[in-house]
Amino acid sequence: MQPKLKKDDRVKARKMIGSVSAALQMAKRKGSTPPDQCAITGHKKVFDYQKTEEDRHMISKGLKNNKILSEVVGLTEDQCDHVVNGTHLIEVPSGTNVFKKGDLGTALFIVQEGLLKVDLVTFEVVLRIGDTFGELALLYDEPRTATVEATRDCRLWVLPRTTFKEILQSTAVLKAKEHSMMLHQVPVIRDQVDLALLSVLAGALEETVLEKEEVLCVRGEDEGILFLITSGFCSVTDADPEDEGKKGLMKGDWIGEKQLSENVPATRTVVVQSEKATVLSLDYYHFELVLRSDSAFEHTFFAAVVKDCVACFFPYGIVYTAGTAESNCEDRQVDAR
Repeated sequence: MQPKLKKDDRVKARKMIGSVSAALQMAKRKGSTPPDQCAITGHKKVFDYQKTEEDRHMISKGLKNNKILSEVVGLTEDQCDHVVNGTHLIEVPSGTNVFKKGDLGTALFIVQEGLLKVDLVTFEVVLRIGDTFGELALLYDEPRTATVEATRDCRLWVLPRTTFKEILQSTAVLKAKEHSMMLHQVPVIRDQVDLALLSVLAGALEETVLEKEEVLCVRGEDEGILFLITSGFCSVTDADPEDEGKKGLMKGDWIGEKQLSENVPATRTVVVQSEKATVLSLDYYHFELVLRSDSAFEHTFFAAVVKDCVACFFPYGIVYTAGTAESNCEDRQVDAR
């Protein structure tokens, strides 16, 4: 008699079987699909078509209006641009299913032309130009929950899950590198935080997009917070008499260095002057947490290995790296990531 699997094990097993099935399905398509068809969907691929600015705007708008992508994933402008670049166009004739309920989801779709209906058994939903569907396939390896059929000849933009994940991973690494480099420019951080922990500090940053005339920080408030400008332009509207800092702040500038290091209120009021401004904020709690970690980090062999690696590669913009070193204690190789 075979032992019963626990619930978690059964879930993992189903996901593993689903992943294997998806891989087999993809391999089968690649081996049998004609060259003019999309290997992801099996539908006819449109070649020799260049995205227009109107196309790009429609795709970007569809992604931003999608609740799952906007609220759960939170795509940035830069990520949206990369995602738009990663889409390709397919044709689906009227009366043809884009996919059926129970099919393994491998892509998101955006309607460029035509009409489609979503069969949800008890009712139907109509999809029109600019609508998105199939977004759960980007996040989960699960079967489709409904059948989608073209009721007119359609052209659909396709975003494969593999492309989407690659974009998120690559942009996350680039963003972490950029944020770490920005933090390294702030004297109090450069002097007190080791290079090996800059990426940890970057992970504590909170990103906010502000509209024109919104207040970034208020004199006498916002205790213990450092603000870094990543886009847009801001101006100082009120400041302590002894404050002789810059009156205009743009990309790469920061405000609140003293606030962060001494956990004191802001000495200036800063207001957004551009249509939008993107700002990163770091609070005193996380700064001190990393400083305490840095102190403990100093006494470990692992720290020495990581520091050597980071010190070599940080000037070239590489924040995450790996290397090996010989342990004096155990006479063996250690992999440091």
